Amino acid sequence: MSAHHHVIPIRVLGRVFGALVLLTVITVVTAQVDLGVLNMPLALAIASAKTLLVVMVFMALRWDNRVNALILSIGGVFVLVFLALTLSDTALRGILGIQPAGVVSPVEVAVDADVFTLEPKIEAEPVTVAPELDDSVASLVQATSSLDGEAIFTKYLCNTCHSFDGSPLAGPTLQTIGERQTRDEIIASIKEPDAIVVEGYTPGVMAATLNALQFDATVTSEEFEALVDWIVRQ
Repeated sequence: MSAHHHVIPIRVLGRVFGALVLLTVITVVTAQVDLGVLNMPLALAIASAKTLLVVMVFMALRWDNRVNALILSIGGVFVLVFLALTLSDTALRGILGIQPAGVVSPVEVAVDADVFTLEPKIEAEPVTVAPELDDSVASLVQATSSLDGEAIFTKYLCNTCHSFDGSPLAGPTLQTIGERQTRDEIIASIKEPDAIVVEGYTPGVMAATLNALQFDATVTSEEFEALVDWIVRQ
């Protein structure tokens, strides 16, 4: 049996070509107008119409085996389902309380028996917060000025975010930190914690916590040196 190829009249091809040109002009014009939530559906509708014209006429699917048309239809249904799920996710953000990409939720940091909320920024900039510290926190920060590095580590709540045995906490573990970093690098990571942030951890949290505990204002140079010396020895 010889295969039959449908010959498409020139006038039909011309009409389809004109329709494609018209749809292209509509695409360019509508791209200059902000239609809000209709921008994406309109662009997809125009693209779908152009695709159907090319497939049905130029590729002669209209006169081809019906099985091919069925396969194309099934694929189109799946594409519509995936697009609907994706568009519903992006269109309803904010309405359903879903945060857009790049926004970090407020981080709750436990201090003694109280909890205050910090608002870290995603950029690697110093984070300034001014939470109201109650008497228990204030007394904790103003406690002993002992030069015991471990006591200072606990005094400024470093132990609530960093472990020395590899245990997962809010911050990266300091296990074998003395072998992985030099003393100067450890000092820099304390003074500028957002300069280099370990992958998987939120920027701004450590800087905000130290700022809330008034670390720079209360720690003495002797305490700071004792703290660094103790961390290096771990």
